[in-house]
Amino acid sequence: MGLLDRIRSTFEKKQASNVVYDVGNVLMRAQGDQLKIGSKDSNSQLLTKLLKHGYIENPHGRTVNDYIAGKLSQIKPIVYIESDGGELEEVDEDDELSMLMKNPNENQTGVDFAHEAHSQYNILGNNFLYGLEPSGFNVFTKLYNMPAQQTAIVSGGWREPVKAYFLEIDGEQRAIEARFVAHRKQYNPLVEDSIKDMYGLSKMVSLVKTINRSNSAYDAGIAAFANGTPAGILSPETPNGRALTDTEVRMMEKAMKKRFGGGKNHGKIMRSSVGMKWTAMGLSPAELDLLNSNQFDLRDFCRVYGFSSVLVSDTSQSKHDIFTQAQREFWENVGIPQLNDYFWCLNKFVAQPYRDATGRNYKIWYDLKDIPALQESLNDKQARLLNELENNLITFGEYHKKMGQEVPDAPHMELYKLQLEALNTAEDAEDNEVL
Repeated sequence: MGLLDRIRSTFEKKQASNVVYDVGNVLMRAQGDQLKIGSKDSNSQLLTKLLKHGYIENPHGRTVNDYIAGKLSQIKPIVYIESDGGELEEVDEDDELSMLMKNPNENQTGVDFAHEAHSQYNILGNNFLYGLEPSGFNVFTKLYNMPAQQTAIVSGGWREPVKAYFLEIDGEQRAIEARFVAHRKQYNPLVEDSIKDMYGLSKMVSLVKTINRSNSAYDAGIAAFANGTPAGILSPETPNGRALTDTEVRMMEKAMKKRFGGGKNHGKIMRSSVGMKWTAMGLSPAELDLLNSNQFDLRDFCRVYGFSSVLVSDTSQSKHDIFTQAQREFWENVGIPQLNDYFWCLNKFVAQPYRDATGRNYKIWYDLKDIPALQESLNDKQARLLNELENNLITFGEYHKKMGQEVPDAPHMELYKLQLEALNTAEDAEDNEVL
């Protein structure tokens, strides 16, 4: 009997709690006083600008966000059954929830789905997951990412802040019940607008000036190459002081652009039968220091997103030890917190209905054992475990299991002492070598 058949035969809908906090929840009432039933708003205009100017048109924004989404999407979901004692046992490959994680919908693999979810979260500050359930069931069998820049929150008043979601495409709106949507968002401290406060605040908002400066630097560089020279005014030195006619000006501009414009004509010598003078009105690319400016902009992006720029082609500090440390800090400061948020959402939105329907304690989680930067060296791991053993934090058998060793039938402390002595000898030798 498949999971869906078991759900059909065993599922009993649970009644919602009758506990009501409306009267005493002064905080919610104060925050939601401006919410009117049916009121809605979206960040469509802002998010579309961030997507266009901060990601599609800006190489720094794309590099940083693709690095994060690319790394996180490779961490595949694992579906477990959790025992009462907290032990996890991975489910079979043909388990419906496990198959859903591998292929959330007809158009995406689990990796594609996760990449899109993490990209929306980091670029736009919001990620809306949409769940589709078959008729007669209360579990999702397909998952989609809604376009965050086209999703609007609909309020049901202060008692029901989020009543539904509207999907706005080509001027048409489609209402989606709130229970079919999970909204992941970044922290938003703004409390000026009761509806817009419900959206996450993208980190790119803090980078608007950097995005404008960076895009302007690229535009300036392109213009400098297209024109072949810095901006300025070319004029003939006419002895009688006669001004050029409009027709003559246009003809001279056209001739200059044809013969000296574009990168392939850069540095080409101009010959003239009359005296000419040049009045500079701009700076050369070298004077503008565009290369260094772009490097600084890249570091701005990385600083706001919380990881070192050495991971995304900043070669100024690309030594191996710095790179390895930067990788470890990326996972500790960015990767793991975002993964925890993403998998918490999957457990609440997807796994919980399966738990309710089947009585099996499903848990969706991940494993980082294949991330080299997070793995301890064998000596570091042994030292840590021996210290825990010495302080009675773990048993002798647990020590062997965590070291990947077979547990002896009759463990003796002599073996532990020999290992500790060997470790101390190795450390002393290393200290002497340094000295």
